[in-house]
Amino acid sequence: MTDNQDTLNMCDMLQRVQNYFKEYQRKQEDIVNRTQKQYSDLVQAYNELKNNFIKMQQENTNLQTFYKKAQITFKHHQIEIKKLKDDNDDLERQIKELKDRNLVLEQQKTQSSLPSAKPQSLSVPVSDSVDTNILNNFNRWGRNPVNAVLPPDFKYIKGEMKSRCEQPLDISDEVENWLINTAGTKRYLFPNPRLFDELTNIDGFYKMDKNRLKEKGKNKIQIIKPCEISGKGWVSYPGELELL
Repeated sequence: MTDNQDTLNMCDMLQRVQNYFKEYQRKQEDIVNRTQKQYSDLVQAYNELKNNFIKMQQENTNLQTFYKKAQITFKHHQIEIKKLKDDNDDLERQIKELKDRNLVLEQQKTQSSLPSAKPQSLSVPVSDSVDTNILNNFNRWGRNPVNAVLPPDFKYIKGEMKSRCEQPLDISDEVENWLINTAGTKRYLFPNPRLFDELTNIDGFYKMDKNRLKEKGKNKIQIIKPCEISGKGWVSYPGELELL
């Protein structure tokens, strides 16, 4: 009995050992499976993060490219807007000049249709040898040269003028120190009061009280006796003007 009992006890112990070992193997397999799944999940999460990072990098590159293009477009639009504004200002200036010229022409037409009318206050008593229409037209402008538009019968002359010598009388599209009339039978040299200052060589051609000169852009004048130009730009005698 004793031997049989020992044998049974031994078998029971072996069975328990086998069961324990099987349970241990099962737990080990569970741990391995969980670890593998966790690793697989981590790899998948890493790949997703990596793909998202690549997408974000691409989107950032696209945004930088779009921003640079937007900057170029914005600068282009700024240039176009400035050009349109300048064109609009130029058109407004031209419209104003046309209106002023039309007003001058209407005044001239009115004067010519009323030969018996009294001379306007802007006119200056001069000798019969002077073209009074030209002189009066210039003096209307000379009294307000900053705001009034230069009458169309007067043009700017390029460069400086010299007395008692032959010199070219080239018309300029720019604002110059001297002007010449294009209407009438005689040519006169007129100073541009817009550019007057104490250094301007005006008294070489016009007698004047230089003590009454103001700073550039604020002078107004009235021509008493215009400075006549003979052939080939020759200026023999000075004229006379009054600073207002």
